Amino acid sequence: MNQEEKAEFKEKAANEIASLDADICSLENDTQPIAPDVSLGRLTRMDAIQNKSVAEANLASARTRKQRIQARLDQIDSPDFQKCKRCGKEIPAARILYLLDTDTCLECASN
Repeated sequence: MNQEEKAEFKEKAANEIASLDADICSLENDTQPIAPDVSLGRLTRMDAIQNKSVAEANLASARTRKQRIQARLDQIDSPDFQKCKRCGKEIPAARILYLLDTDTCLECASN
């Protein structure tokens, strides 16, 4: 990657991390326990429990993605930054800029 692409990656990664932080904050509110004394009907309570489960899964996914992007951002100056972790081939800069947390080439990701 050239310096312009690295700068673009850093900017996109910072924006994505900020967006994920906002999502994580919102999802943490959505995963709060449902108080038993809240007056809800049986079906509404079941729906609320289901929504809480979906929010918990989305929260875990957002946290994992944030960690992966941050890890890639920390590695940007490493000589192995653009190398596939499986096969060692060079990952095209366009793929890295599109999928900020990718560490595999398209061929390895497809398998």
